Amino acid sequence: MDQLISDLGQIVGPRHVLTGTDMARYSSDWLHQYQWQPRAIIRPATTEQVSEVVKLANRLKIPLVPMGGNTGLAGGHLRRGGACSIARADGRYS
Repeated sequence: MDQLISDLGQIVGPRHVLTGTDMARYSSDWLHQYQWQPRAIIRPATTEQVSEVVKLANRLKIPLVPMGGNTGLAGGHLRRGGACSIARADGRYS
């Protein structure tokens, strides 16, 4: 297993680090016009978990892209180059 994925799982719990086909709903814009394949989707539940994820990403020089409501029409949250996306664990967006 990828060490990054393992480390993220230690922080937020393995079921809150999505990879592969589990990332489908997070991997495109609302209209499915723009798509990307993030390295992982991270769903922290607490402020402390967010802080630890950001520290890990910074240490490893992994870009983090925040995920909002996925209602954008311009693909603003889509990134390339091994980035990880961070979304709310409860699936609700503000």
